[in-house]
Parts: sequence; C-alpha cells; structure tokens
Amino acid sequence: MRIKKYALKVSRVTCQFVALVALSISHDVAMSQMISGAALSNLPSPVLEAKSWILIEHGTGTILTHRGANLRVEPASLTKLMVSYIVFDRLSNGLMALDDEVIVSEKAWRTGGSRMFIEVGKRVTVHDLLKGLIIQSGNDAAVALAEYVAGTEINFTTVMNHKALELGMTSSNFTNAPGLPGEEHYSTVYDLALLSRALIKDFPEFYTWYSEPEFTFNDITQGNRNTLLARDPSVDGIKTGYTEAAGYCLAASSVKNDMRLVAIVAGASSPAARAEQVASLLNFGHANYMPLQILRESRPENTLNVYYGEVDELAYGMLAPTTLVIAKELRDSLMFDYRVPAHVEAPVAEGDVVGSARVLAGDEELINFELASLHSVAEAGLIKKIADYFRLQIASF
Repeated sequence: MRIKKYALKVSRVTCQFVALVALSISHDVAMSQMISGAALSNLPSPVLEAKSWILIEHGTGTILTHRGANLRVEPASLTKLMVSYIVFDRLSNGLMALDDEVIVSEKAWRTGGSRMFIEVGKRVTVHDLLKGLIIQSGNDAAVALAEYVAGTEINFTTVMNHKALELGMTSSNFTNAPGLPGEEHYSTVYDLALLSRALIKDFPEFYTWYSEPEFTFNDITQGNRNTLLARDPSVDGIKTGYTEAAGYCLAASSVKNDMRLVAIVAGASSPAARAEQVASLLNFGHANYMPLQILRESRPENTLNVYYGEVDELAYGMLAPTTLVIAKELRDSLMFDYRVPAHVEAPVAEGDVVGSARVLAGDEELINFELASLHSVAEAGLIKKIADYFRLQIASF
C-alpha cells in the first residue's frame, strides 16, 4: 500500500458547487453528521437571544453553527414553506396548473391572522394564491390551497407529514396549513433547514417568488415581511413567521462568491431582532467559510503501475467531483492523503475502486472518499503477460 500526501491548493477563482458524492450531508442524514471540528473557523460563532437557530451551506448541507437545532419549536408561518413545496411539486408534475381556479370556501375566508383577503365563493387562480401565500403570508391562501389539493385541510396535513418524512424531517408534525398554534404542530430549525434546501434545489423557477417585494390582490397591496430583502442584495428569500407562542421566526438565504447559505432563527423577540440575528449568521458564514471543489481529474503523479495489461500505467482519481466547505484560514494548509496499492493487475474497468483518499487539516480528517480508475485497461496478450510476470518478480525483491 502506498501512502502519498500532497498539499491541497485552493483555486480562488473557480470554487464552484458541483454534484456531491454520498459523503455529503443530505436530506436523510442524521444531525450528528456535521462538519468536522478541524474545519471550523477559529472565530466564535454569533451568540443570539433567539430560542434556536441554524446556519448551513446550501450545496452540501454542512452545518456551520447552530444552537438547539433539534429543539422542538412552533414553526408559525414557516409552515407555509411546506404548503408551497407540495403545490410546486404538483405543478411540476402536471397535476395542477397556475391558471387553475380555486373556489374560496367559507373556512378559508374565515381563517384569521395574516390574510390576502380572498372572498368566499369567488374564484382565485393557483398563481394568485401562491403569491398571496409566499409574499403576503396569507393564512386564507394556505387553507384554500390545502383544500384544493386534498379536499380538506385535515387531509392536506396528511400529505404534509408524508412529504416531511420524504425530506428527512423526522422531528416535524403538521396539523394545519397556515402554521397556527397547536400542541401537535411542531418542527425544528434543522428540519426547516432541510425543507428550505429542498425548496431552493427542487423548484428554482418558483423560488424566485420569495424575493418579490410586494403583491397586490383585490386592490390591496401588501409588502414582503422579510426586511432583509431590502437591506441586503445577496438575500433572495425565504419566509417570516410569527405567533405569540412561537415568537418571531425567519428563514433566509443569501448568495455571495458562489456560496449559498441558509439561516433560520426561531423564537426571536421582535421582527427587528429576527432580522438582525439572521443577518449576523449570514455575515459570519460568508466572512469565514468557502466551498472547496475537489476535482475528479487525475494529477500526473496519480498513476499506478499495471501488470498484465496492454498499457503499463493507470490514472486514478475520484469517482465523482465533490465539494467540501472549509474555514477560509485552512485553505492553504489542507493535505491529500492517498492510500493506494503499489500496482494493479489487468483487466481493469473504468470506475473500478483502486484505493481511497482523505482530506486532512493537520491530523484531523475532514472527508474521505474512494479512488477509482479513470480509464479501462484491457488484458494483454501472452507475450506481454510473460514479460510482465518477470517484471513483477523483479519489482517484488
């Protein structure tokens, strides 16, 4: 087994997000699979007064900081993220259309709290209900959409809970569509982060609606309650929430230098406090972290000797490109640790696993992955095999 170490140089121009291997944190991975302590910034994370919070990198799901990430909270109007996700999913699958007309029920019309002011018995398009849900945070819109999808709101909550499990939201339970208070209506900031990531990733064409500053319906114009949209041009969503029991909540996303972050705060004391605390998280993340792209391509030195094959060398590299989120101060000190055999024997197929590698920060392992052959090597003819046999015997002395 050969062990080789190389300094890992970071491109400061093309740190782009790419497809991830299974090593990355995904929707159904446990909370314990967080970024390694060695990759964390030396600067302390912001200390917030909210009940719980989380900051994650969108592409990998890497958790950069949190407090009470699995603490049960009332999601308030962040519940509407699930309503919109389900409707977007049906629209994308052709099960609904934006110009479908929904007849407003008396229940939807009577729903209290924030409203888009739909009227009982009137027809409202799915498009307008979604805009009222997303921008105006209309509780009446949430109920109307729930009834259109599932017949009744209670039936729709079954759909919500099923979808939550599909997304890995194992600590959530929904009993209504708008996010009204209820003992059995709960989530966590971690689960809401999973939902936010899924919404952004799965429905980019609809996600842009979360950045719209206002919406007019029935001659009533209401502004987006996410004040960070006006304050910070890097912020493009996502949703506010409030009930007396839940306090003030905010899920926001920001993109700078090819890195998208998602921050969620639950249980803040005021609208201003939730905005300031989410801004603190986003600023901390962008100032101290960066995505490092680990490429599939082989270096010239990343070759193995091949015996009994038509060629004598085999290039190897990653099975797929991946991205690691690291503290910026570590970017010039990371190392590749390759663990590969001294040789392989033909035939070798492209994609065959030939070894493994780790990315190290000092003695701490940040990520490990398999190394695979980047091309195939066919078996040689008899004369070449005989020559290689003697070559291998000499090499083994």
